Amino acid sequence: MAPPDRIFIGYAMYGLHFDEIVARVSDFMGVPPETWTADQRVRIERERVESLDANPSWIGHQCAGTDTAPGRHRHEVQPETIRILTERYRWFLDFLRRFNDSRVAAPYE
Repeated sequence: MAPPDRIFIGYAMYGLHFDEIVARVSDFMGVPPETWTADQRVRIERERVESLDANPSWIGHQCAGTDTAPGRHRHEVQPETIRILTERYRWFLDFLRRFNDSRVAAPYE
């Protein structure tokens, strides 16, 4: 679990569980969803994946091969490179394994 003065939000969690993650971030920042203004609600709604086409700030393109499959790197990166990176970031991978949300922890077990 992250210390109380920190929050961890992974990219996949943001994309797959938008409402829950936005509410968690909002609560963490001391602005619970029930206090959002109408303007804040509109701005947050623009960030939803389904709303991106209507978001004037969206860059509007996809990079080839992005977000195609979790763990894709295991087929695209040499085993020795994976080993080196795993050792280098073991502290963070261990943090993710111990995370209190099974949707975050599961891929690292």
